[in-house]
Amino acid sequence: YPELMALDIPATPWLVDSLIPAAGITVLGGKRATFKTSVAAAIALALGTGQTFLGIFTTQKNKVFFVDEEMGLFLLRNRVEQLAKGHGIENPDIFFSSLNSIRVEDFEKIIEQHKPALIVVDSWRRITTCDENDAGEVAMFFSKLRELTGKYGTAWLLLHHARKDPPIKVRESDEMDTLRGSSEIANNADVVI
Repeated sequence: YPELMALDIPATPWLVDSLIPAAGITVLGGKRATFKTSVAAAIALALGTGQTFLGIFTTQKNKVFFVDEEMGLFLLRNRVEQLAKGHGIENPDIFFSSLNSIRVEDFEKIIEQHKPALIVVDSWRRITTCDENDAGEVAMFFSKLRELTGKYGTAWLLLHHARKDPPIKVRESDEMDTLRGSSEIANNADVVI
């Protein structure tokens, strides 16, 4: 105990205070149509400008790479435009990619080219061929992200869906079990929102 307490361990650096750790993996989960993309876009806009998120969570201006593999440019642009106008944001440091079939294997080149502090992925399931119910495959996927994080210091915000109708025993136990797929998804995240 005394040795552990004597260690000089630096405080966790945050991209978005208390929500998204720098060089970490955050999973934002929820049922479909529960504004996950809008929340992620608001986080990206706050980080891309250095504004506070929701007027509470501080950020420092950083580059963001936003991967949309679900909505398409028309819907994404409308949501981002509404959020930006509502917060008086112009020219955030964000690069958007929409429906370009980006896979986990493509991210090293993206990171080297754009140097983002945060990569937002909507949704993580669409950038991998792994079986989200297979703990081993999910662990391998997250291992690839950790490797990139270790090499480049990039943080991840992965959007994920909740189970359509979790069994009663799940509803009454661990909220992390409401995420669709293997429990390795929540186990490998630094933060689950």
